Amino acid sequence: NALIRKYKNLTIFGDLNLSSVKDWVDPVSNNSVHEEYIHMFQSMGLTSLINESTHRDGNILDLLLSSKENLFSNIVVEEGGLVKSYHYAIKCEISVKKSRPKHKAVKKFSYRTAN
Repeated sequence: NALIRKYKNLTIFGDLNLSSVKDWVDPVSNNSVHEEYIHMFQSMGLTSLINESTHRDGNILDLLLSSKENLFSNIVVEEGGLVKSYHYAIKCEISVKKSRPKHKAVKKFSYRTAN
């Protein structure tokens, strides 16, 4: 897959509304469009890190899919959250490495000596 080749760490996080998928550990669906999404995510090497209800009706609508599961920890689905919604809040910690900018040598010219 082109995205996986381009990015070594790929994550999709959001409200995908794939309501026919009841279990993201072994995802299946009776909806052909939802089944296509499942196959696409699997072909991209993405694993769901959420496997509990994220909506008041009991569905898993909000997903955290990642190609690097170990980047995420302390994942919690909380009813209520920061805003009033039928969706629950998903909280997690993300482990990222901050890269330092590479320093470039800067050549300074002296206008007095014309070099």
